Amino acid sequence: MGQLVQSVIEDMLVGLFLQSGSGLFSSVVKGFFFKLFIKSGYPVLIGRRSRIVHPSNMAFGHHIWFKDDISLTANGPFHIGNDFVAGEGTALWSDKEGLDIGNDVGLGKHCYIAQLGGKISIGNHVLIADSVRMYSLSHRFDDVKTNIINQGYKESNIIIEDNVWIGSGVVIYNDVHVGTGSVIGAHTVVNKNVPPYVVFAGNPGKIIKKLRK
Repeated sequence: MGQLVQSVIEDMLVGLFLQSGSGLFSSVVKGFFFKLFIKSGYPVLIGRRSRIVHPSNMAFGHHIWFKDDISLTANGPFHIGNDFVAGEGTALWSDKEGLDIGNDVGLGKHCYIAQLGGKISIGNHVLIADSVRMYSLSHRFDDVKTNIINQGYKESNIIIEDNVWIGSGVVIYNDVHVGTGSVIGAHTVVNKNVPPYVVFAGNPGKIIKKLRK
C-alpha cells in the first residue's frame, strides 16, 4: 500500500508540472467514484478513456486495476475476485449467464472476453497474455439454404480452472474446459477440452507435453 501511495503522489506531480503522468492519479480518483455505483473492495483503479456500462451488475474484490482504454459491459452478472489487473485496450462483456473471474488473475493488453452466450468462468491464479479471445456464442451455419445471419446462435460454456497460463493470441470457443495447471501455447486455437497439467498448442490445438507423470 505504501508503494501505491508513493506512485500516486509521484504521478500527480509529474502530470501536474510536466504533463507526462501515467494516469495513475486519475485512475485512483475514478476508482473512488466508481465505488459509488458498484459493490467493490479497495482500491479499484480505472484508467483513462474507459467505458463502463451497467455497473450495477458488477461486483469486484480488493486491489483491482483496469488500465487505459478498457471497455466493461455488464448486461448480466459480472464478478471479479481480489488482485486483478487488465491491460490496455481490453474488453470484457457479460450477459445473463454471467462472467466470473477468480482471485489473482492477470490479463494482458487487448484481450476480448465475450460472455454473450453460455457462462464463462475463470479460476484463481490464472495468467492470460496479450490479445487472447474467448467467445461463448457463435453463429450457426449448418443450413446452406439459409443465410448465416438468419440461422441463430450456438451457446457454449467456457471453464478455465486454477493455475492456468494462456499464451498470447490464443482463441477459445465452443464448450471448452481447461484443466488445472495447463499451459496454452501462443496463437493456439482451443475448441475442445484441455486436460490438467499439459502443454496444449497448435491450430487446431493438441497436447504436445505432459507436465505431470
